[in-house]
Amino acid sequence: MIRPFDETSEADYVSATALHNAVTPEYPTTAEEMRDEDSRRDPHHRHGRWLMVTDSGGVVGLASYHQNPWIYHPRRFNVSVKVLPSVERQGIGSALYNHLLDALAPFDPLDLHADIREDKTRAVRFAQDRGFVEEVREWESRLDVRAFDPVPWAGARERPARSGVVLRSYRALSGDPDRDRKLHALESQTFLDMPTPVTLTPVPFETFERAVLQAAHFLPDGLLIAVETATGSFVGSTNLSRARTVVIWRRA
Repeated sequence: MIRPFDETSEADYVSATALHNAVTPEYPTTAEEMRDEDSRRDPHHRHGRWLMVTDSGGVVGLASYHQNPWIYHPRRFNVSVKVLPSVERQGIGSALYNHLLDALAPFDPLDLHADIREDKTRAVRFAQDRGFVEEVREWESRLDVRAFDPVPWAGARERPARSGVVLRSYRALSGDPDRDRKLHALESQTFLDMPTPVTLTPVPFETFERAVLQAAHFLPDGLLIAVETATGSFVGSTNLSRARTVVIWRRA
């Protein structure tokens, strides 16, 4: 049986995250993280989520769609279908995908996007069989911090100062009343340099604040901002975040 996900149910969040972690153990999440993300979703952007439940109440599948504010178009949607590995190839994924299409039909979708790891060959084939084509590929680099030798990089943090630029953490800049607005302006400008086959759409400040700065996993000391000392302008930034190795597909 396919039923709507209940955002008031702790059990549904626990079941959904358990299924997600079984399908993608490389990138685990928690019920708290999923609930936090839902709470900060822009109400103007459409989203939906469903569970495939067995007669005994077990959750064996999850399907969802949402609109990404950073590449927003009223007829563009990101979709996801996950099936418990132990019950794959029993028609569950197909049923969930067809349910997604029926739910999206009233919105007359322009295109559908999905993130798929290239080593998930069954998922890649599932998408290809339904008309998805590879659109852009991302690579993940990993650094073993315990084995990292910082000696070759000695002085790198201080080098920008010779050009009149200092590095400050987001927390250290708390005394600047315009900090958040300046950060939003910087991110909106540099964001447009990202290579992408679709049109990027910088988000309003309120969306940026809710989605980034108010996130439960936001690290005030993990976001570094390059500040021009003469003007106080923000000219660069870097931050710690979780990365995913994905191939992004679009339904033709």
